Amino acid sequence: MANSNRVGPNPKKKPAEPATVSKKRERRPVSATSSITSLTVLRNRLQHLTRWIFIGLGVVLVLGFGLVSVPNMRTETQGTGDVAKVNRKVIEREPFEALVRQTLDSPYSFMSGPTQELAVRNMLLDQEVDRILKLDAARRERNKVGRQQLAERIDQAVESVIQQQKSYYKTEEAFKEKYLKKRMKVKDETELRQKIRKEISPDWVKATREQILIENLERKIRNQASSLPLDKAKPEEIEYRVRHILIKAENRSDAKAKQAAQAILDQLKAGADFVKLAKEKSEDEATKTQGGDLDWLAKGGFYQYPELEQVVLETKPGQFSGPVKTSLGYHIVKVEDRRFSPSKHWENYVENLKKKAKIEVKDPVLLAYRQMTAEAKDDAERKKNREKAIAMFEKALEKVYAPDTRAAIYYTIGTLYSQDNQTAKAAEAFGQASQARPSPEISMALGDAQKKLNKKDAAIESYKLASDMASDTSSQQHYFTHLMLQSTFTEMGQKELAAKEKAWIDEFMKQQQSSGGFGFPGGTFTVP
Repeated sequence: MANSNRVGPNPKKKPAEPATVSKKRERRPVSATSSITSLTVLRNRLQHLTRWIFIGLGVVLVLGFGLVSVPNMRTETQGTGDVAKVNRKVIEREPFEALVRQTLDSPYSFMSGPTQELAVRNMLLDQEVDRILKLDAARRERNKVGRQQLAERIDQAVESVIQQQKSYYKTEEAFKEKYLKKRMKVKDETELRQKIRKEISPDWVKATREQILIENLERKIRNQASSLPLDKAKPEEIEYRVRHILIKAENRSDAKAKQAAQAILDQLKAGADFVKLAKEKSEDEATKTQGGDLDWLAKGGFYQYPELEQVVLETKPGQFSGPVKTSLGYHIVKVEDRRFSPSKHWENYVENLKKKAKIEVKDPVLLAYRQMTAEAKDDAERKKNREKAIAMFEKALEKVYAPDTRAAIYYTIGTLYSQDNQTAKAAEAFGQASQARPSPEISMALGDAQKKLNKKDAAIESYKLASDMASDTSSQQHYFTHLMLQSTFTEMGQKELAAKEKAWIDEFMKQQQSSGGFGFPGGTFTVP
């Protein structure tokens, strides 16, 4: 694995200080039926999108002369020894820890803090194992990276950095004057691009070459799916190319909507062109201009429209069916083609690589986490897994020194004890987690345990600490700390303090209702 700590040739230079400008993307309205299309497209494009997100982040981390801000890395000792071994490839401790910290500390991360750390560690290990296996397979296939491929990827990375910098300035003129001329000492963007290219880390180039190799392999394997026979394929391995015509029932009676859909079906039976009718008659604004095209859909890809899925699975290629009633109205469905799913073929290929590989996890924390999350056939086995995991986590603490990770381990132990109703032990573990690296989530968990133990004064202090640490006063976390304070004061019979908390909550809710909701990590919490 490439050393994630490596940046550009001069990492000591100060990062850029962007102007405080916030840009909001315009949100376009989406029709109700577009959820089918959108989720299908998401399924097909998610991997590609994620890849480019990480490429963008990679640029942020490998360009070292101040184009972007790089989060400060905590470098406490995590432990000793290698993390894992995949066949003959060792996943070394130092670069893995750097990757964990980069992920958790990144402003782009949706998972952060001690309560998420173990899940992040496990996710990153899985990703690194997959990367090693895919890269080895790509090299066995003798795939090559073309000069043009690499050049295009570098161009895209450079452009990504420039566009990010532009977003920090209100006008193009401000960008040119303050950034190009004064900060970077270049006359124009052409000269800036040249400067960026000179400063790109060799490690980034190496990692990008490897990523392209994997992409080439994936493309090759996906293309093989078209030649696979469908007679032995599992239902979830088959995709259907689907078109539909929708007649909505919201502005007419159900009977009239069905009658209108039946009339369209009669036209199709008489030889009318499906695409032409979809463009003329369909009331699905998201797909009508494309002739009702829903793209390729697999079993389970219709989401909240199981009736539609069932008809598609039963309709032969080249045929149409209907009217099919859903919550949206009535659909006329045409199945144009079937194929073995390219994405499923790629998944199967990767799973086969894992089955054949010798994967040895050495990190005691990850071993404990995997014991905790192991599949179990019943409650008794799940309880046994929890007990084993607690013992393994406690053993791992003998080798772990980083405060964040110790906090994550103690928090997890506390959660496992809570699941078995061992509240006293849970409170002790949450207390140790808070001592290692305090956080609002940990203090809230400690307060909940103390409250169950009838230690309400201690619970109050924990909730107050959580409130103080919740930096964003409009966050969900901040709201719930005050909600728990109100509840606890009420149980203690301290009516005035409870009323004070209720007044705070009421005012808070009024403010949030006027703004439509309040933000929290991972999304928006909408006030009822």
